[in-house]
Amino acid sequence: VALASPRAARTWPGLLAPGAGSPKLAAWLWALAGSAVAYAAASALLTHYFVTHFAAPDVVAVVLAGVQLALVAACAPLALALARAATRLGRALGPARWFNPWANTGAAIVALASIAGGGLAAAALALPQVRPLIPARLLVAAAVWAAATVAAAAHRAHRGAWLPIRPRRRRAAAGAAAVAAVVAIAGLWRAGADPQAKYLAIASSPPLSALITAVRVANDFDRDGYGSLLGENDCGPFDPDIHPGARDIPDNGIDENCNGADFSLAAAPSYRTGERMPVPEAYRRDWNVLLVTVDTLRFDRTGLGDYAERTGRVLTPNLDALARRGVAFRFCNAPSAGTMASVPAIQTSKFFHSGIALSGERRPKPPKVLDVNVTFAEVMKRAGYRTGAILSHYYFNDWGLDQGFDTYDNEIGKENDPRKITSHLVTDKALAWIARNSDRKWFLWVHYIDPHGYYMPHPEFPFGDTEQDKYDAEVAYTDRHLGRMFDELSRMPVADRTVIIVTSDHGDGFKEHGHINHGFYLYREVLHVPLIVYVPDIEPHVVDGAVSPLDILPTVADLAGIDVSDLSFEGESLVPQLFYGRDARDRVVFAETNAGGVQRAAITAKYKLIAKLQSNLYELYDLETDPWEHRSVWGKDARGSELMKRYLDEWLDRVFFSRDPTTNQAEQKRAWHIVTGKPSPQVRVDPPLVYDGGAVELFGYDLTAPQIAPGKTLAIKPYFRVVRRPSADFRLQGEAWLQQQPGRPVRPVRSGAAVTADGFFPSSHWRPGEIVRDAVKVRIPPHWRGDGFFIGLRLLRPDRTPSPVAGDHRPDDPSVGVLGTVRLVAPAPVRPAAPGSAARPRRPAGR
Repeated sequence: VALASPRAARTWPGLLAPGAGSPKLAAWLWALAGSAVAYAAASALLTHYFVTHFAAPDVVAVVLAGVQLALVAACAPLALALARAATRLGRALGPARWFNPWANTGAAIVALASIAGGGLAAAALALPQVRPLIPARLLVAAAVWAAATVAAAAHRAHRGAWLPIRPRRRRAAAGAAAVAAVVAIAGLWRAGADPQAKYLAIASSPPLSALITAVRVANDFDRDGYGSLLGENDCGPFDPDIHPGARDIPDNGIDENCNGADFSLAAAPSYRTGERMPVPEAYRRDWNVLLVTVDTLRFDRTGLGDYAERTGRVLTPNLDALARRGVAFRFCNAPSAGTMASVPAIQTSKFFHSGIALSGERRPKPPKVLDVNVTFAEVMKRAGYRTGAILSHYYFNDWGLDQGFDTYDNEIGKENDPRKITSHLVTDKALAWIARNSDRKWFLWVHYIDPHGYYMPHPEFPFGDTEQDKYDAEVAYTDRHLGRMFDELSRMPVADRTVIIVTSDHGDGFKEHGHINHGFYLYREVLHVPLIVYVPDIEPHVVDGAVSPLDILPTVADLAGIDVSDLSFEGESLVPQLFYGRDARDRVVFAETNAGGVQRAAITAKYKLIAKLQSNLYELYDLETDPWEHRSVWGKDARGSELMKRYLDEWLDRVFFSRDPTTNQAEQKRAWHIVTGKPSPQVRVDPPLVYDGGAVELFGYDLTAPQIAPGKTLAIKPYFRVVRRPSADFRLQGEAWLQQQPGRPVRPVRSGAAVTADGFFPSSHWRPGEIVRDAVKVRIPPHWRGDGFFIGLRLLRPDRTPSPVAGDHRPDDPSVGVLGTVRLVAPAPVRPAAPGSAARPRRPAGR
């Protein structure tokens, strides 16, 4: 580190020398930090207030825009006052002292960094739900780098000069570094094929992650993002269209994704059992159906999960009693790791990210479920059911899940109040609704929210003060009021014709895999949930094998005798398991999350495969020997690895080739990017720029305007003609630069590098003959002057190496294709000071 670091870094502790740095700069560092914290706090509070108290999004957006401007204006005098206060403190303490953070730039940086680190540590301790969001790897890496540079700087001479290193010692150091690099690469070459070693290296060490990337690039001969080493199994090392991440084109006789077989649309999915059985005659009745979803309920907290045997705590006596009277499924897996994705999936028997038509993002609310979806209630209305929902979370406000419900009551969850205790209220409303509607067959969905964090204490369940203790108390409190509902229902006339189904949308994590909270990963603690089906007069039993809450809708449709032959479900009817003694050991179920990176999982009774698609990592767990998923056997268990990857690939292929924009979110995201009519870009590029060895041609682009003022942002929308499928998932990066001056280097400004359509339509999925457009944004520096500037575009591979362009390119960079020029509009002139007034320098905005 010392040899590689620039001189400024090697002598960095010189900033701590007495008198080093500008006292004004130190004071302004404190001022800007303080005003930024004040702005962020005020903005967050006001944004939360307006979003939760006003329903019209357009009005809220306009008001918040004005609020932000007002806050910036208010922070300017605050920053000035803080700077003056810091200056006075610096003078009082003595500016020549090295530890004076008010007058010494280096000390100010150290102090602010310490405060920020302490704040992050305090947040991690006080708010466990934010821990997954803290970039711990980057913080640790930065601390190590800083410590190394400080240690290296100890070699400085007394006057600050870098001590000369003798040639012999320099050669020895360089030789040692070379040997270390060779040993590290050789070790990765051999051990890197072990998935667990590769996973630990990528997840735990930024330097090793970079080294693995280098090895991957070195043996990726066709530049498709996959090599033949490190366990990546590129079965076509010299064909960029064939690699493990490719989408297998159906029925073309080519195994593009290296799973050993060509995907065929003609065959039924191998992951479905295909077993359909009729409801026995004795159970064909006009059933009432009570569907209970308990938010964030882990299977291992129930009696069937042996929690009492392990801890002595009985949390769910009422759920356990219901399970003893009905059918309990021992291995039910939620469709996703969070409420936003799982609840709509349960209500439609389709996966949230790959089958439900949604509106655009509406954060902090979830995307709205569109009317084209067929919901649970709409299926029940086909048979004349009266339908109702009693809900308890603000997500359910205007979520689109009210389709088909005669009564949709979210009064309990109307306001976003995570500290509100609601189970008793949900039960009261549910019993009242059942009493009012007992004159005809009904379907009622009730959702209990209490076990979802923020965990509230319950004095009647004094388990302790830890997060797990409070979670257990929330579960016990919810179960108490579930029991009250079950008891009251058992005394009603409708009891002998009411089916009760209980499940959960997901669980929660307590550091089983280093995580607290849920949503960001697909391990057992967040996916394994209860599923209990009580049918009056049924033979009680327990079912083994993997099932899903997505199975509930097709099961109820069978029980109610509803024809759903015109609909498609991801779940399967559980009638064979309920009435015919079948287990579910042949089933394969799936789970997904896009939070914290795109992840997908395939699960059977024996195996669980988790695919982290963006990093090309797989984790396979043998659930018979490792039920809590701590020791991946990916690559070691060849049969299991091959089998589970085939299941997962087949599922993903079917999802990817669903080109129906009404039911596939990815297709909605692709709609703007695929030009279906005759393309008409504002500016033609002739001859076109050719990228990726002729795979794509850039033949035109649109601009927000033909001219722009300094300090503004320019949007460039390039048009590509796909000649053949691109060899990688390229990232697009726009550039702008002024006319090159003789003897001076080009200093371009660049946009961020992003995959097409934010990853929903990566270039490896472009099809020959398609016209694809995208957009990049480049901010023009406020100090630029002149008649105009050049704009260009380059394509970056997944490893960030640029793809050369054939055609007009920047003279000093053959990877940047030149699109054209944009006129630069002169900024508005500064008005002169009034006569007689003293000229004062203009302060930058915000100070």
